[in-house]
Amino acid sequence: MKKVFSFCAATLILFSFFTTQTLTSCTKATILRDTTIIRDTTIIRDTTVIRDTVNQYDTTLIYLHDTVQLTLELCCNENEGYVNSYFTTDNANGVNQLTVAAWTHSGSPETSRSFFRFDYSDIPVNSILISARLSLYAIPTPGSGNMVDAHFGTANSFTIRRITSTMSPTLYTWNNQPTSSSQNQVIIPQSTSSFQNNTGINVTNLVKDMLAQGNYGFFMQLQNETTYNSRQYCSSFYSESAKRPKLVLQYKKE
Repeated sequence: MKKVFSFCAATLILFSFFTTQTLTSCTKATILRDTTIIRDTTIIRDTTVIRDTVNQYDTTLIYLHDTVQLTLELCCNENEGYVNSYFTTDNANGVNQLTVAAWTHSGSPETSRSFFRFDYSDIPVNSILISARLSLYAIPTPGSGNMVDAHFGTANSFTIRRITSTMSPTLYTWNNQPTSSSQNQVIIPQSTSSFQNNTGINVTNLVKDMLAQGNYGFFMQLQNETTYNSRQYCSSFYSESAKRPKLVLQYKKE
């Protein structure tokens, strides 16, 4: 099995000791786990590399004294997709983009709303969450809207909410959408360019609510679903891994 090695940036090497743990896979396989430990005594670093062929996400752990930075990078995530008012019984899971839009389809109104969920199982029980930062990357070749601009319109601000439904995301359709809470919702303002990336979005309170009340994922929809407004981002199925949804968490262990 191919080993994947991940090393920290030079700025992080200033810490006296840290460990990086990386899980990478987009496909399932019969071999469950392959682990390699590399010791670099020059800079006092242990790197543990794990290829996990079952979990559908990538994970990086960096230990910085008493604080842990956990980076979750979605990969071929089955708990992700979008629903569309024109295709009322379909679930757009497995496509390479997340669409939040109000448009038309053959002259009829069409609205899209997206959802995705990260796995928090690597966070120890009773940990104290310090921060949660979400990054979304504009898709270079949009498949919706005007098919040219990832972000379009004069009123394309949108909200990120916490899903409260317990049903499986694979069952979501326009006619069977998840419920969501506006508590601690995050508003992403009007785009400033056609391919603006939205990185470092502060979703700390949303994640705290998920950890306390149940993690059913994020839900995104336009604030005002008026026609010819869109936001289109790379999904976890996008070919370039650096552009897939990413969540960076910092927490302390009790």
